[in-house]
Amino acid sequence: MRPVIKFAAAAAIAGASVWAGAELTRPPYDGHVGIAYGEANAPLHQTDIDFHIWYPAEPGGRAVTVGGNGVFHGTLAGLGAPHGAVRP
Repeated sequence: MRPVIKFAAAAAIAGASVWAGAELTRPPYDGHVGIAYGEANAPLHQTDIDFHIWYPAEPGGRAVTVGGNGVFHGTLAGLGAPHGAVRP
């Protein structure tokens, strides 16, 4: 049983290292759409509601794909991108 636990621990550490390396070396988002996530209390429903706010942004933040699934391609947005001016 011990070799299985050692192998699982080594695999978890290796996977975490690869994931951290990919996150740290990911280039910043260079588009103009920012996204923020939030949560609001909804007493009528007796639960909290999650929401997403899209906003005009300057380049920066982390590039994330939003709204993708097995049928639709997602849309790139900058998570934590600095707020920018509204463009006409």
